[in-house]
Amino acid sequence: METALLAPPEGQSDLKKLNEREQADLLACEETIGRGFQSFVEVGMALVKIRDEKLYRQDYCDFDQYCRHRWGISRIHAHRNIEAARVHEMLPIGNRPANEAQVRPLTRIRTDDGELDRKGISELVRRRSRSDSWDRYGGDPLRTGAENLNILYGIFT
Repeated sequence: METALLAPPEGQSDLKKLNEREQADLLACEETIGRGFQSFVEVGMALVKIRDEKLYRQDYCDFDQYCRHRWGISRIHAHRNIEAARVHEMLPIGNRPANEAQVRPLTRIRTDDGELDRKGISELVRRRSRSDSWDRYGGDPLRTGAENLNILYGIFT
């Protein structure tokens, strides 16, 4: 996917300068994102760093504006990548998904306080057949396992 390099909005008075370390961090994150959205884990981690450290603030007022103007994606899509990367990091080493869409069902498994449920995600992944590959399921890799746990989580109906 080619990145959409749009001009930043003009006339913004509340933009803040980045120090040298922050500029280097932003450059490294943007290089990761610029390599393409194929590596959703690296992209998600780069986006979370830019968002959490407000590395966009020199040229953009907020993260939403940064995503739209710098990358041509919505804030919602950026957050999908962030959440998918976080879930991916929770998965056991080995048979891991190749893209954000394959991980998306797992991002809905949450604790009562809204955080990702590491235990629930691990349980769902553990219950899926070892012979199943992520590619077999396309965009919904855990449909079979999710159907088995639907009573427990009530999210994959």
